[in-house]
Amino acid sequence: MVFVADMIGTIACFYCRNIAVSIFPKPRFSAGSTTSFKRYCLISLLALLAPSKVAMAGEYCCTRNNDLDIDVVAADAISATAKCIWRSGWAGFSLRSSKCDAPNQPAPPEDCGVASIFYQAYVHKAGWLPRTCQGGTAGTTGQHRRLESIKIWTDGLPPSCKLSYRMHVAEKGWLPWAWSGDAAGTTDESRRAEALEIRLEDCPGWIVTNRAHIENRGWSDWASQMAGTTGQALQLQAVQIRLARQ
Repeated sequence: MVFVADMIGTIACFYCRNIAVSIFPKPRFSAGSTTSFKRYCLISLLALLAPSKVAMAGEYCCTRNNDLDIDVVAADAISATAKCIWRSGWAGFSLRSSKCDAPNQPAPPEDCGVASIFYQAYVHKAGWLPRTCQGGTAGTTGQHRRLESIKIWTDGLPPSCKLSYRMHVAEKGWLPWAWSGDAAGTTDESRRAEALEIRLEDCPGWIVTNRAHIENRGWSDWASQMAGTTGQALQLQAVQIRLARQ
């Protein structure tokens, strides 16, 4: 195994000198750093597995572990893949031949109705997205962007109606209840939201339902209280909320 590794490292030195040395911190060639240099070269050799359809020059987007998008600028697809592997680990990454996509939240419904529920999502690496209402999508789908916080409020309901909601967040669990218009969840902490629970109290004749777009699962069923999961380390990526007569 040692002999094979040395042979791979020797071949790699010829193949990827320009790639590995330009992408990664330039190693000093001493007895202790030869192994590191061979590792860099091996990563670039493995990058030959990059899909042939990826463009051979330009800017790329590396998605790490179905979670975090990283912009990568590289001279070619092999270099970009090597950089993606280095930042993302040996597994759980993908590469696209373009910059990381902008948030794809759909436009809100044209008519929210006389009595409506409004909501606004805070999404990783995008911040607060535009508000939406009455079943519109807050957040993104198909982009591996986690939802981290949300604001919800109503309009046109009787004054007695009380809206509260809370988020289940990674490593923190259920956070305190937030009230109409306040933010529930976290911002600038890089923590995924995992579930959303909504309550509408003292509001006879009205009910709130919601559903969540969950990592690796897609849209959940509509529920009258909690949408999402707990204890499964799955991120919320988008939510839809509806206000309706009971």
